[in-house]
Amino acid sequence: MKSLLQEKGRFTEFEAQKLFKQLADALLYVNIVNVVHRDLKPANILIGMNGELKLADFGLAKTLNDGLELMRTDVGTPYYQAPEIWEGKEYDEKVDLWSVGIILF
Repeated sequence: MKSLLQEKGRFTEFEAQKLFKQLADALLYVNIVNVVHRDLKPANILIGMNGELKLADFGLAKTLNDGLELMRTDVGTPYYQAPEIWEGKEYDEKVDLWSVGIILF
């Protein structure tokens, strides 16, 4: 995603909507299987030649045992981290949604 942005300069509104939809669908699936990515950023979003988006680099991901577990570790790329992580508070899968919002912005 990062290299595509450098090449194009920016996405059109339609391209951004299409990518956001795919990213939201991918995040929904990841959360359904009780995984929190914790390091969503443009460098971890791959876009194939056909425009299909894929999430990558699950090295910092955490699998939640019961889906109700909270975490407190400081992980991820600072520019994309949710406030809960910065403040050292407990957090859940919603931190990934914050990162998606930052990416969309």
